[in-house]
Amino acid sequence: MIGNLVEFKEITRKHARTEQDTPDQHPNKVFIASRSPVVVALRVAAFDAAFALSIKLTKLKRAGREEEYAEAWCSVKKVGSDDARSRDCISQVLGCPISIKAFGDNVSKLRHIVAGQHYSINGLKITTIPGKPQEYTVNSDTVIEKSGEKSAGLLLDLAPLSDLRTGQRDLNVIGVIIQYDENATHGAKNGNKWVRRKFTIANADGKIAVTLWGSTAESFKGSVGNVALLCGVSIQEYKGFISLQLPSYPCILLDPAFLECEELHRWYKDSVKINGVPEGLAYSVDYPMMTLVDAVDKACSSENEDICFKSEAVVISINDSEISYISCGMCKKKIKDSGECPAHGYDIGETCTRYLLKITIGEADNQMNTTAFESVGDSLFKMSANELANLATENPSAYDDAFRKIVGKTYTISIRAKYVSESQLLQSTIMSMVPVVMDE
Repeated sequence: MIGNLVEFKEITRKHARTEQDTPDQHPNKVFIASRSPVVVALRVAAFDAAFALSIKLTKLKRAGREEEYAEAWCSVKKVGSDDARSRDCISQVLGCPISIKAFGDNVSKLRHIVAGQHYSINGLKITTIPGKPQEYTVNSDTVIEKSGEKSAGLLLDLAPLSDLRTGQRDLNVIGVIIQYDENATHGAKNGNKWVRRKFTIANADGKIAVTLWGSTAESFKGSVGNVALLCGVSIQEYKGFISLQLPSYPCILLDPAFLECEELHRWYKDSVKINGVPEGLAYSVDYPMMTLVDAVDKACSSENEDICFKSEAVVISINDSEISYISCGMCKKKIKDSGECPAHGYDIGETCTRYLLKITIGEADNQMNTTAFESVGDSLFKMSANELANLATENPSAYDDAFRKIVGKTYTISIRAKYVSESQLLQSTIMSMVPVVMDE
């Protein structure tokens, strides 16, 4: 269905209070009653042009009764108003999608909205709650009419993924989901439970990672191949990677109905893929080139801090006697001999065999011992860790050949390294490996 809606709620990395939470459940927390909504204006000026991105029709319970509910997400062009307070109130949403809600008898006014069409909208009620996005609600005086403004387009500025830089704010980005955590990761810190889900969006220009937290992570319904529109995001850097940082009330729309979305679907469908990632983006993380010697010097001078670099090196050896580990089904942590997960105890779900490779690389007379995980193992061996382990038993000769094809070959290798002063050891993890000479 075009225009699927992802529900949005306030999320933080700490535990977010839910409707079911009580002071008894969190004795060390003080719950402060929120202020009553402040109604800014009963009637709001017209959105002269509104482009419908998605529409959701459902039912919900209010005051113990079940009633119809509709929500439409629209990008808007401009506002006409004689009310200065109304103009001030909605000026901040221009260039970013807004959510328009309808309840009960007023649902009929939103029911006929079609994603991908333009409309003019008059007489919405604005409710402002401090610290939250403004709410736009259909009432008995609201008038919604189909617009003939064919040239209006999306009414939304989209930032190219190739131009994203650390520190940018209030951006709207769109891309195809090319990588996705099927299972959310759960954990706890300082007594607070958290849940996290990661995915990566891409278009022909580039790719970028997204992390969802809390209820948004749990309710997210996207999967590989969906187009995701994310609005009002910021760009942050962590350990050499840039990623999208979502606002407290994130707006994420899946497969919204407009031309750019259709073009992205076609691009992804037609692209040649490496491990599910379009070929031109499979190795697109940009690290500075360094020799292994220079990288070690930099890591030692920046002790206990991560550095990221690229180096052209030969694979000298791979430990073929221990290539994988058994991970928790709820996260990627290694299961202890006791059958316990460090994060989830004995509630480990369906366990998984994952790559854990010990690889020695070298250039000239210098060598470095490194570790590589799932994505690198999949890329090198073109099979899962479980399949490779089975090959060792079923066909030892083919198992040995799989390693011989890699050892002695030169790769451009992206590495994250850290010198740990306490143990006086250099920890280095391979993030990606690209053959300098591709196989025929």
